[in-house]
Amino acid sequence: PAQIFWSAAVVGLIILLLFTRNRAGLVGMGVATVLSIYVIINNKKLAAAAVAGAALLLALAIPSDYIDRFSVLWNPDASHATANLDRANIEGRLTLWQCSMDFVRNEPVWGVGTGNFPKVIHQCNPGLDRLVAHNNFVNVAVESGLVGLVLYIALIISIYYAGLHRHRETDKWRSMAKGLLLASFSAYLAVSFFISRHDMVFAYILMGWIVALDISRSREPATY
Repeated sequence: PAQIFWSAAVVGLIILLLFTRNRAGLVGMGVATVLSIYVIINNKKLAAAAVAGAALLLALAIPSDYIDRFSVLWNPDASHATANLDRANIEGRLTLWQCSMDFVRNEPVWGVGTGNFPKVIHQCNPGLDRLVAHNNFVNVAVESGLVGLVLYIALIISIYYAGLHRHRETDKWRSMAKGLLLASFSAYLAVSFFISRHDMVFAYILMGWIVALDISRSREPATY
């Protein structure tokens, strides 16, 4: 029953994502799907075939106006219903990131203070008032300076080390659990390049689970 429930939940989330036409969400789902397939299927050739099959299925199932939302990246003449909004979103992010670099240059060490990005961004451009950076790394660099950015990147690297760490006596359940959690965390990171999610509590719960699985395995007594 639990497997049926979770499978239904995953299908429901995919359907919801297809209806919302969220570009960052689609990128995150793609990253999670590819990595999950490689974790679940040990045979790399079979996994590659499964990824190709999933990509084909997605191409057949995805609504055409979803593709239209991406088309503004390569087609400046795109004229679908949300074309102007899609271009404005991209241009707005580029403007945010350019302004953010100015703040980093002015306050390179400690930044402007945690949570202050929306309060100060209007100093660069009044039209950006109360907006977030729409990028985890940019947000952290502006608010916590290069010191905070280095620590944030170090935290991410340590999570991947814990997730990819293989003990001498492997445990199939823990190995797969860590791999799937790492796939989820990678999806979160992929989305965080477009939407600020550095303060998302669930992301740190994922990190904690990955580290807990690694530590719990390393503390078990060896059996001979």
